[in-house]
Amino acid sequence: MLKDLSLYLFPILFLKKNFL
Repeated sequence: MLKDLSLYLFPILFLKKNFL
């Protein structure tokens, strides 16, 4: 459950950092 959430949040944070 926690691993799944991390896998989902990690790409979003990475894309957000790249976008900004």
